[in-house]
Amino acid sequence: QTVRAWLKGFDDPEAHAPLLFWTGQAWLGRVGLQKDEPAVVSELFVGYEIMKRAVELDETYMDGSGHVILGAYHARSRMAELDESKKHFERAIQISEGKALLAKFQFATRYYCAKVDKDNYVRLLQEVLDAGDVLPRARLTNAIAKRRAKRHMREERMELCGFE
Repeated sequence: QTVRAWLKGFDDPEAHAPLLFWTGQAWLGRVGLQKDEPAVVSELFVGYEIMKRAVELDETYMDGSGHVILGAYHARSRMAELDESKKHFERAIQISEGKALLAKFQFATRYYCAKVDKDNYVRLLQEVLDAGDVLPRARLTNAIAKRRAKRHMREERMELCGFE
């Protein structure tokens, strides 16, 4: 509650959304890197709240990437909030008109993997692989998404999701 109240002071979408987005991403990334450290993991909610506020201020920033991050957060385990995850991934794809390919990649590898839904997993990864140069300003991140999608189409990666 204290963090949420403090974040309400950030109310300028143009000035504060980018600041909060990058701070939240760094905070969540730190937790991801130190997931074996209970003290660090216990602060996961701070990064989540920061990113949530960034999305409240400007959900379109970086082609909806805040929604991708929140979608991945909500799909962090099979017991997580998968309905909430799906909403965020779908919104990110809608914002970028499906052109920010990391959204589709994360949707497949986080949500559909957790749901053990091989058909949609493969469908989304194939969409990533088949996409051309659909968003020139996101050329690097789209290339990364394509490279990752290719790796995640391998049988050993799919087995990690429990696909048969």
